Amino acid sequence: MPRNRPSVLRARGKAVSIPGVPLSTSRALDRLGSRRLSSGAVALALWGWQRATRMPAGFCCYSWDCDYCWWETPWEAGPPWYRDVLEAVLLALPARHAPPLRAVVVQADRLIQAKIIQDPAADPNQPWWWCRLRQSPNY
Repeated sequence: MPRNRPSVLRARGKAVSIPGVPLSTSRALDRLGSRRLSSGAVALALWGWQRATRMPAGFCCYSWDCDYCWWETPWEAGPPWYRDVLEAVLLALPARHAPPLRAVVVQADRLIQAKIIQDPAADPNQPWWWCRLRQSPNY
Protein backbone atom coordinates (compact mmCIF):
# COMPACT_ATOMS: atom_id res chain seq x y z
CA MET A 1 0.00 0.00 0.00
CA PRO A 2 1.51 3.36 -0.99
CA ARG A 3 2.18 5.94 1.67
CA ASN A 4 -0.04 9.03 1.82
CA ARG A 5 1.63 12.37 1.41
CA PRO A 6 1.61 14.58 4.52
CA SER A 7 -0.40 17.24 2.68
CA VAL A 8 -3.11 14.67 1.92
CA LEU A 9 -3.25 13.61 5.55
CA ARG A 10 -3.54 17.23 6.73
CA ALA A 11 -6.28 17.94 4.20
CA ARG A 12 -8.46 15.20 5.70
CA GLY A 13 -8.76 17.15 8.94
CA LYS A 14 -8.83 15.87 12.46
CA ALA A 15 -11.48 13.52 13.76
CA VAL A 16 -13.84 15.03 16.30
CA SER A 17 -13.64 13.45 19.72
CA ILE A 18 -16.93 11.81 20.73
CA PRO A 19 -17.37 11.47 24.51
CA GLY A 20 -17.24 7.84 25.62
CA VAL A 21 -16.02 6.61 22.23
CA PRO A 22 -12.40 5.86 21.28
CA LEU A 23 -10.70 8.13 18.78
CA SER A 24 -10.20 5.16 16.45
CA THR A 25 -13.99 4.99 16.04
CA SER A 26 -14.10 8.72 15.19
CA ARG A 27 -11.42 8.17 12.58
CA ALA A 28 -13.36 5.20 11.17
CA LEU A 29 -16.41 7.47 10.84
CA ASP A 30 -14.41 9.99 8.86
CA ARG A 31 -13.14 7.22 6.59
CA LEU A 32 -16.74 6.37 5.62
CA GLY A 33 -16.61 9.41 3.33
CA SER A 34 -20.05 10.82 4.11
CA ARG A 35 -20.55 14.26 5.65
CA ARG A 36 -23.81 13.03 7.20
CA LEU A 37 -21.90 10.24 8.96
CA SER A 38 -18.72 12.15 9.83
CA SER A 39 -17.36 12.22 13.36
CA GLY A 40 -18.61 15.80 13.79
CA ALA A 41 -22.14 14.92 12.65
CA VAL A 42 -22.20 11.88 14.91
CA ALA A 43 -20.93 13.90 17.88
CA LEU A 44 -23.77 16.39 17.32
CA ALA A 45 -26.36 13.62 16.90
CA LEU A 46 -25.17 11.87 20.05
CA TRP A 47 -25.24 15.16 21.96
CA GLY A 48 -28.84 15.77 20.84
CA TRP A 49 -29.93 12.23 21.66
CA GLN A 50 -28.34 12.43 25.11
CA ARG A 51 -29.94 15.83 25.64
CA ALA A 52 -33.34 14.19 25.14
CA THR A 53 -32.59 11.94 28.13
CA ARG A 54 -32.78 15.03 30.34
CA MET A 55 -36.39 15.81 29.40
CA PRO A 56 -39.04 15.24 32.07
CA ALA A 57 -40.58 11.76 32.13
CA GLY A 58 -43.64 11.40 29.93
CA PHE A 59 -42.94 14.60 28.04
CA CYS A 60 -40.90 13.87 24.96
CA CYS A 61 -43.03 15.59 22.36
CA TYR A 62 -40.18 16.61 19.99
CA SER A 63 -42.46 19.32 18.67
CA TRP A 64 -41.38 22.45 16.81
CA ASP A 65 -43.80 24.62 18.78
CA CYS A 66 -42.93 23.28 22.23
CA ASP A 67 -40.98 25.72 24.41
CA TYR A 68 -39.23 22.90 26.23
CA CYS A 69 -38.30 20.81 23.21
CA TRP A 70 -36.91 23.55 20.97
CA TRP A 71 -33.52 22.45 19.61
CA GLU A 72 -30.98 25.25 19.23
CA THR A 73 -28.58 23.26 17.08
CA PRO A 74 -27.35 23.77 13.53
CA TRP A 75 -29.68 21.01 12.33
CA GLU A 76 -32.74 22.19 14.31
CA ALA A 77 -33.92 18.62 13.96
CA GLY A 78 -34.78 16.99 17.26
CA PRO A 79 -34.26 13.61 18.87
CA PRO A 80 -35.81 11.23 16.31
CA TRP A 81 -33.65 12.65 13.53
CA TYR A 82 -30.58 12.39 15.73
CA ARG A 83 -31.37 8.75 16.48
CA ASP A 84 -31.82 8.08 12.74
CA VAL A 85 -28.28 9.37 12.13
CA LEU A 86 -26.93 7.21 14.96
CA GLU A 87 -28.69 4.13 13.57
CA ALA A 88 -27.28 4.77 10.09
CA VAL A 89 -23.80 5.11 11.57
CA LEU A 90 -24.08 1.93 13.61
CA LEU A 91 -25.05 0.03 10.46
CA ALA A 92 -22.32 1.63 8.33
CA LEU A 93 -19.39 1.29 10.73
CA PRO A 94 -17.08 -1.70 10.45
CA ALA A 95 -17.81 -4.38 13.04
CA ARG A 96 -14.60 -3.60 14.91
CA HIS A 97 -15.48 0.05 15.51
CA ALA A 98 -19.25 -0.13 16.13
CA PRO A 99 -19.42 -1.64 19.68
CA PRO A 100 -18.05 1.36 21.64
CA LEU A 101 -20.47 3.74 19.93
CA ARG A 102 -23.32 1.22 20.25
CA ALA A 103 -22.73 1.02 24.03
CA VAL A 104 -23.08 4.80 24.40
CA VAL A 105 -26.20 4.89 22.20
CA VAL A 106 -27.83 1.95 24.03
CA GLN A 107 -27.27 3.69 27.36
CA ALA A 108 -29.12 6.78 26.10
CA ASP A 109 -31.81 4.58 24.50
CA ARG A 110 -32.57 2.95 27.85
CA LEU A 111 -32.95 6.32 29.57
CA ILE A 112 -35.29 7.59 26.87
CA GLN A 113 -37.35 4.39 26.71
CA ALA A 114 -37.94 4.66 30.44
CA LYS A 115 -39.42 8.15 29.93
CA ILE A 116 -41.46 7.97 26.74
CA ILE A 117 -44.88 6.45 26.29
CA GLN A 118 -45.17 4.23 23.24
CA ASP A 119 -48.12 4.93 20.95
CA PRO A 120 -50.14 1.72 20.51
CA ALA A 121 -51.60 3.06 17.26
CA ALA A 122 -48.19 3.81 15.73
CA ASP A 123 -47.01 2.15 12.54
CA PRO A 124 -45.19 -1.06 13.57
CA ASN A 125 -42.78 -0.62 10.65
CA GLN A 126 -41.41 2.58 12.19
CA PRO A 127 -38.41 2.48 14.55
CA TRP A 128 -39.36 2.66 18.24
CA TRP A 129 -38.06 6.23 18.62
CA TRP A 130 -40.68 7.51 16.14
CA CYS A 131 -43.59 5.63 17.81
CA ARG A 132 -44.32 7.66 20.92
CA LEU A 133 -47.25 9.69 22.18
CA ARG A 134 -46.90 13.44 21.74
CA GLN A 135 -47.52 14.08 25.44
CA SER A 136 -48.26 12.03 28.50
CA PRO A 137 -51.99 11.60 29.26
CA ASN A 138 -51.21 12.72 32.83
CA TYR A 139 -50.55 16.32 31.71
